[in-house]
Order: sequence, then C-alpha cells, then structure tokens
Amino acid sequence: MAGWMDKLKEATAGLMTEYSKLANKKVMKATMAGIAMVMDANGVVKDEEMETMNNLIMRDPELKCYKYAEMMEVFNEVHDQFKVNKFAGQGVALGYLGKISDQKEARIIIGKVCAIADSDGDFDVNEKASVVKMCGVMPIQASEFGL
Repeated sequence: MAGWMDKLKEATAGLMTEYSKLANKKVMKATMAGIAMVMDANGVVKDEEMETMNNLIMRDPELKCYKYAEMMEVFNEVHDQFKVNKFAGQGVALGYLGKISDQKEARIIIGKVCAIADSDGDFDVNEKASVVKMCGVMPIQASEFGL
C-alpha cells in the first residue's frame, strides 16, 4: 500500500510541476521580454546585466523550472527586434507584458526587471522610462517603484 501511495504522490507532484509551468508561462515570457526591453533601453547590453540575467534564470524559483533555451528564445526574439528598430522591439516586449493581468505577477516581473537594470550600478533615465512603459501595460503603477 505504501508503495502505491508513494507513486501517486510522485505522479501528482510531477503533474503539479507541469501545471505550474503552463500556468506561469506567460509570466516567464513577460519577464524575459521585460528584461530584454530594459537591457536594450540605453542601446548597450552590458556584461553585468547579462550575468545578472543568467543568475536570475538559474536561481529564481519562478523561472528555474523552464529550460534555459526556452527563456533565451523569448529574450532573443525581443532583443533582435530592438536591433532592427527600437519601436518594433518595444512593441514585441509590451505585447508579452500586456498579457499580465495580475498585480502580484506584475510586481514580481517589474522587481526582476529593475534588478537587471540596476545590476551595473546605473539605473539610467532610459531604463527607468522603459520600466514606466512596462507598468503602463500591466495593472501596476510605476510610482510603486519610485518611478
């Protein structure tokens, strides 16, 4: 009997992990899009920002359940659009961010984005303006973050 219960618990845990991934995929995509947008805000993606992003991906509880390649696919999609045209990049990023309707999720995303922006010790005017735009498409006020 105990073996059967252990298998059931194990299967249930696996299903919950998969459900969590599906339920939060929009949060993962919005986070990666927001990170790309803030990193591209001043036209230069700095090594410190990339390092902080990679550390976030590997350690963050909301993100570590996703494959690195899957997260980088979203980041690169947005980042590549910024290389073509700043407004195209913003449009793609804000499209992902605009799918967030929960305030708690929006706060989590903006918190991560601000951490990336500040990772080089210079949360500059362009990065702040990008975060304000992000807040404008989500149910959150930029003033909550002192912006």
